[in-house]
Amino acid sequence: MKAGVLLAALTTGSSGFCNITDVRQSANHGGRNYLHFSSTSAKDCQQRCCADSRCGAFTWTSYQPHDTGMCPQGGSCCWLKSAKPGAFVSKDNCTSGEVHQFSRLMSPRLTKVNLVAYDPTGNLRDPSAMIRDPKTGRWHFWVVWSGGAHGGWGGYLHHYSADAIEGSWTNHGRAMNHSADPEAFDYRGMFSPSALYDEQADAWYLFYSGIGSNTTGNHISAQLVASSRSPDGPWTRAGLVTYPTGTVDQGFNLTWNGRRTDSGRAMKLNGQRGYWTKGCRTKLNVSAAHTCSEGAYFPDEPRFWDPPYSEWSSNPIFKADGSSGYKDGEGYENCEFFKGPPEEVVDGQRLLHVLCKGHHTAAPHFVSDKAGLRWSFVEMLRTDPAKEPTPVYHGAVPGDEAEVSHFLARQEGDDECASPTKRYCIGLYKLDWVPQSGQLASLVV
Repeated sequence: MKAGVLLAALTTGSSGFCNITDVRQSANHGGRNYLHFSSTSAKDCQQRCCADSRCGAFTWTSYQPHDTGMCPQGGSCCWLKSAKPGAFVSKDNCTSGEVHQFSRLMSPRLTKVNLVAYDPTGNLRDPSAMIRDPKTGRWHFWVVWSGGAHGGWGGYLHHYSADAIEGSWTNHGRAMNHSADPEAFDYRGMFSPSALYDEQADAWYLFYSGIGSNTTGNHISAQLVASSRSPDGPWTRAGLVTYPTGTVDQGFNLTWNGRRTDSGRAMKLNGQRGYWTKGCRTKLNVSAAHTCSEGAYFPDEPRFWDPPYSEWSSNPIFKADGSSGYKDGEGYENCEFFKGPPEEVVDGQRLLHVLCKGHHTAAPHFVSDKAGLRWSFVEMLRTDPAKEPTPVYHGAVPGDEAEVSHFLARQEGDDECASPTKRYCIGLYKLDWVPQSGQLASLVV
């Protein structure tokens, strides 16, 4: 499976941030030289260009043919240049690249608007993204109702709709029952829904995590999808999107997704349909602990959302070992992909942001390539009391084409949904953007 066209390296400098859109070996660049100096590597030259707001391109020579005063003959030299898009010419011993400067990265900020869903008989959690029916103009989302239990794994999917984002919202009750098949992955529970309407198929799709009859002993889960001609149902189970690849005999630890796949999301990025999910394996030599990472799957028929799906050969995307700058050993859940603000435009495109729920920590925030297959950690966001935030998508299916104005999020313990048993409810939050705070490490996406 091809990953699509990827953004190249993002890095930080004194002027802000730059996008290195093209790096070519055995090539000189025709931009006007305005500064040169000795440099030990092409990477060092690239970083020096990004640190200078005047720089639009660079050329690094591994062997300088003439003494220039700043660079002795036979040494290596970095040449900083003005912008001249596409001005590459073949030349030995040269590495050249172009950069595009932009001033800053932005962080999402969520401000509460109102309460949209409260059920005094049980807990509401894991809201899907909110999406609009293009035929009726009505807004819809699905949420896990767990019947009074604190956890959501044994829950059901409930459906809400309204004529406006702010409500008032109608609770339509249970959208789907657990499967009647004891061998099915959703026999005992359903959680973490992801919904979309596909105009080409004129069909609604409801993706969700499911647990089977043996989950008590083995803690396994899989990703499933159902479809309908209407957001009001009835829903027909279409099958499995992903499922764990391990077995009891293997100890569920031979693959990154050996024990379970859960809390995934269907998205359309760079024109490509895909599914992003957390996968977990048993931690070696520790029977009760798991390590989890993110992985991608793609429908075998790329024009539709229906199963079967195939795993991307380069999984996992983002490992939980801390090598990518952020570590939560049990992974990142309910990850949503959406466009950043106009201030981050690079080559006419807004950057792609990823906001997840950390299993044990605050919400991790990432910047991703256009295909969603390379993530770089940006920062941890304090989104309390907006937990498990999911976007309100305008004008397209979830992904990089839709605009996002608000988020839904689980709440607990505030004035509107507090109770002796800490009932959960769903709140609506307005999205705006603020300059990235703190020191930002180099990003490589």
